[in-house]
Amino acid sequence: MNAPITTLAGTTTEDRALALLGSGIPPENVASALGVTASRISQLLADTTFADQVATLRYENLQQHNTRDSAYDSIEDKLIEKLEKQMPLIMRPMETVKALQAINGAKRRGQSAPDSIVNQQTIVSLVMPVAIVQQFTTNTDNQVVKAGGQSLLTMQAGRLLKTTEQRQLEEKEVPSD
Repeated sequence: MNAPITTLAGTTTEDRALALLGSGIPPENVASALGVTASRISQLLADTTFADQVATLRYENLQQHNTRDSAYDSIEDKLIEKLEKQMPLIMRPMETVKALQAINGAKRRGQSAPDSIVNQQTIVSLVMPVAIVQQFTTNTDNQVVKAGGQSLLTMQAGRLLKTTEQRQLEEKEVPSD
C-alpha cells in the first residue's frame, strides 16, 4: 500500500476515507470530499485490511441504525395500540393520529430503509461496431469472458497484484535452458 498522505489536521487521508466509507458514502463522493482521485480510493479498498475495516464500520453503523429503527417501530406499535383503545371512546384521537403520523414518517436508516433494500448500481451501455462485437465471447450474465483469442478473468486489484507477484516469483525460480 502507498505511504499515508498526511493532512493539516494530523489525520491521514486513509483514516478520513475509512470514516467516510464506513458511514456508507460512495467511493466517488469520498474521493471528491478528500481531494483525491477515485482510483486512490479504489487502491485503498483493494487492500484487504482496509476493506475489512470499512466493512466492520459499515456493520457497526448499520447496527446503530437498526437499533434506532427498532425503537421507532416500538413507539409506533404503542401509538397504534393507544389509538385502538381510544377508538371506542373517540376522545382526542387526533393527538394520537398526529404522533403516529410523525413516527410513521420518520426516516428509517437501517436494514429496512428503502435505500438499503434496493441495490444501487451504475450501468454503462456501450455501443460498439459489429466487427468488434463479434470478437467478444460473453457468458450467460452477458459478461465478456473472451476477447479475440484471449481469455479474460475478473478479480479485485489486490488479488491481481498478489497473483502477478506470485507469477514473477515462479518465473524467477524456473531455471532457463
